[in-house]
Amino acid sequence: MHIRTAGLILMACLYGVQVCASEPQDVARALASLKPGYALAGKASPRFLRGDFDGDGIPDLALEVTHSGDQGLAIFLSSRQRPVLIAAGKPFFAWSETSMDFDEWSIYPKQTDVEQGVEGAGSPPKLKGDALYLKWDEAGSGLVYWAGARFEWYQQGD
Repeated sequence: MHIRTAGLILMACLYGVQVCASEPQDVARALASLKPGYALAGKASPRFLRGDFDGDGIPDLALEVTHSGDQGLAIFLSSRQRPVLIAAGKPFFAWSETSMDFDEWSIYPKQTDVEQGVEGAGSPPKLKGDALYLKWDEAGSGLVYWAGARFEWYQQGD
């Protein structure tokens, strides 16, 4: 392990962020930049994903995180200095829940057309970048996608 990586892990531990020594350097650095109390979650696998979420052609990083027991996302866009936090203790989208509690997640490539969602979901979005596909076992699925100024939700299944 490089001294720099060890230092980032030590810094993360000092600030209450949990990180595994086997995580890549950019994941350790991203975790260390979060406020105290955030941890890399382990419910879904993998614990982090890379994609071009805002469509600028530069890879971005998404982490599955928890804060006070609430699961959510920390998305690090190359075009922004601070991460975008979704759920993980804060209400997200039009829902009042503060935990996403999803079981699976994956990259939904931007070149893939989005199929019509559930009744009332509206028209499928035209993706500007890669989306995050979230799935709850026996409970539904949807996309977290960049709408140009913020992330939005599109419900695909119930």
